[in-house]
Amino acid sequence: MLTAWELPGQQHVKEADRLFDAVWTVDRRAARDAARACTRAAYDAGAPWAPDLLDELAPEPRAVQVDAATQTALFNRVLAYVDRQVRR
Repeated sequence: MLTAWELPGQQHVKEADRLFDAVWTVDRRAARDAARACTRAAYDAGAPWAPDLLDELAPEPRAVQVDAATQTALFNRVLAYVDRQVRR
């Protein structure tokens, strides 16, 4: 799960130059909790797809061992995607 938020006080900074803080985790429980929170916010805002996703996210995530190389590859992929977006 990668989440980010814009740092305050950047009203006069160009969109492409704004700074963000971010938090990253591959912890299954933390990622599931964050997905539930986001989906709940969408549900509260009336998103028609949110009830089904809340049901899908209800069970606890199953425990799976993931090696460090796989986690690193995923993290690198996310960073490359974010970097591509910034350079546009």
